[in-house]
Amino acid sequence: MLMFVLLLEIVYASEVFNGEVKDNVPFTVNDITHVARYYPSAKKVSMLAGTDRVLVSVEDCEDIGDLKYCIDSAAEGINEETGDPASTMQLRVLQSGPDIDIDRSISDDEPNLNEEVVVTVTLTNVGNERATNVNYEDKFPSSVKVSSTYYNVITNGVSWAGSLNVGASQVLTYKLRFQEFITYESAGEASFIFNNKVNKVKSSTTTFEVQKPYKISDSISAKSIDLGEEITYSLKMNNTDATQDLTINKVDITLPEGSVVSYRDMGLDAVGNKVSYSGKISGAGSKELSFRFKSSKVTQGKLVADVDLRVGTKSFSEKFEHDVGFGVSEIVPEITFSPETVKGGGELEIEAKITNNGEDTVSDISLDMTGDIVEPRGWRKLELEPGKKHYAFNKITNAPASDEEKTYFIKLSGSYARASGKTMKFEATKEVTVLPQEKLVEMSPVFKVDGKEVNVTLSIKNVAPYKISYVSLIDTFPKGFQAIAGSRDIDIEELGIGEERTAYSYVVKVPDDYKKDTFEITHIFNGLNKDEEKIMTEKKSTVVIGAAAGSGAGEDEEAAADVGEADNTTGEEGPVAAEEDGVEKPGIFSRMWRWIKGLFSKDPAEEDKFE
Repeated sequence: MLMFVLLLEIVYASEVFNGEVKDNVPFTVNDITHVARYYPSAKKVSMLAGTDRVLVSVEDCEDIGDLKYCIDSAAEGINEETGDPASTMQLRVLQSGPDIDIDRSISDDEPNLNEEVVVTVTLTNVGNERATNVNYEDKFPSSVKVSSTYYNVITNGVSWAGSLNVGASQVLTYKLRFQEFITYESAGEASFIFNNKVNKVKSSTTTFEVQKPYKISDSISAKSIDLGEEITYSLKMNNTDATQDLTINKVDITLPEGSVVSYRDMGLDAVGNKVSYSGKISGAGSKELSFRFKSSKVTQGKLVADVDLRVGTKSFSEKFEHDVGFGVSEIVPEITFSPETVKGGGELEIEAKITNNGEDTVSDISLDMTGDIVEPRGWRKLELEPGKKHYAFNKITNAPASDEEKTYFIKLSGSYARASGKTMKFEATKEVTVLPQEKLVEMSPVFKVDGKEVNVTLSIKNVAPYKISYVSLIDTFPKGFQAIAGSRDIDIEELGIGEERTAYSYVVKVPDDYKKDTFEITHIFNGLNKDEEKIMTEKKSTVVIGAAAGSGAGEDEEAAADVGEADNTTGEEGPVAAEEDGVEKPGIFSRMWRWIKGLFSKDPAEEDKFE
């Protein structure tokens, strides 16, 4: 009897993502957080999708579950502000099965009170399988009157349920009347079941803003100036209703403490740092209020304008706020640690930046970053447009390993010159508390140097008062070095209390053109503690090989020697600082280490690409 097995390739018809992604910048696909990292030498992208990771070659695709990830192109780059990798990748994500597209058109998103608005929704199955149990809902607040054959009294909205064949559409039409002056963000949502999973799709969001019977706006000439200079503030109100008056019950404006009004329009009252007004604007009329203020002492605060209006029986209130500074810097430094208290080796997000909070472009900015958790750096002749930022540091990394609680800091400081010639200085300091990191193991490497070949043997000992589970170890070394024999990684299911064992032994070859007399090997440990938390540390060893080993001369005369850690290595155990590990989360141990080994445990010709 002959048996035929037919293997069908899944057809991915639905494109759920198509766009550019950047190194280590999280993005979302199907409500799953993703992080990508490009390795130019290997022409591969590490793609982390939730707790799953896959390596995708450029101009190729790989699957994770029912999603196919395709890297169409990738470009290597460097962040000029931080010096970190900043490669970009063009990514497409395809999904098999049914998929619903929602086209939602609105006749008017800025209606007048009680004006009719027509909404037309077209649901289309753009997938490659029939969509069943499709449900569509569009909900509105009680102040909105909804008219439709699909009206749902419970949600005060529209509901539809049914099925859609591949390529089929369902058109829904409904009418809205806004009966109150509101601003409301609205989006329709469809759901369908596929492979026992509920899939949800939202339409684009529409912001409905019911037009009020007036328009009001304000302006401020500057937000940060020198002492003694003036700032002009204006408030403009238009009555858009030609049939009735707009009553201004009150305008109360509070200036920063220490400010004084130097000029005001007729009708404005000023007492100390407060300005007020009341009056009426006839139908279709307008009114503009303006005044100037200044300060003779350094002042930082807010200008707050509260406005109460009435049209007929309807009352309205408006509020405007502006940060104002006299004799203070437009360039504002800011440092953020998240979290502000972290366990040694734990994930730590650091952001250090300056922002131009002024109204004009600021040039010739000098900026310095110092601290004991980052490398000091400096920038000169920076230029920032209004609202723009410069990042001195912005990444997810690992906190330093520590046997005791320690406090680390970052400081941003700098200066620039205003148009008046006055030098303005700025400074900010922020601290992060690092709690003691639990030490699980001791790693003891031994090296035997024989010319251009080094035999490496790594032993590991459990120093924790309990057994350690899911232990993994791997060694890395500089680009160009090759492991020509043995193994440089291992997975150990568990390590008992006090247990000590040889993890692995291998031979690494020094490149012929390597001229230095030392090189560094990094031993990376990963394991779960008693609370099943992931602990990740590294130990760096400096191997002394001598100049002759790298030059290719004197190999036969080179005496082989057994060298222990104490007399041939330097370095301390610490957190793994690779950026891709900085965005990992606990609980994905085995997948992550299969991926790391995929980078470092291929044949010698292939593994060099990843180091």
